[in-house]
Amino acid sequence: MVIPPVKVYLALGSNLGDRRAHLDCALSALSQKGEIVEVSSLWETDPVGYTDDRPYLNMACSYRTQLRPEALRLFAEATELRCGRKGKSSPVSGYAAREIDIDIIFYSDKVIATEDLIVPHPRAELRSFVLFPLREIAPDFVHPVLGSTVRDLAEKVPGGALGIKQYDGA
Repeated sequence: MVIPPVKVYLALGSNLGDRRAHLDCALSALSQKGEIVEVSSLWETDPVGYTDDRPYLNMACSYRTQLRPEALRLFAEATELRCGRKGKSSPVSGYAAREIDIDIIFYSDKVIATEDLIVPHPRAELRSFVLFPLREIAPDFVHPVLGSTVRDLAEKVPGGALGIKQYDGA
């Protein structure tokens, strides 16, 4: 059964190798199973959750797809591998530097909680590297659990703008 296209919001990040090339690869691959509707500017951010001296390039995109949530998760993981990711972080190994990371932040206004997928992303409201790029493309989107707009969440994010800046390409 074909489902109608759904608008989702993804966060992408890279801090290993050619960061921009990894992000471009991911956007190109994602467009094979959906439509990239809008893309934020690039933001350079300090790693969160672990110590590393390599900053991330982060961005957000709105994406229209017919993939169901679990199929989108699997496609995002396959895209990561295709674009150079060597392995996935785990609760045991913790966070680590990575070539590319794609997270499903929102899947329309759905709330999803399975063993393999939680949407809205469970820590999105705590992360400026997710909220600042997302605010550019979806400031009025309402978090389906918290009931706050992305704009409001970005203004109240713990740490504010500490460790994040718009990327100037240098």
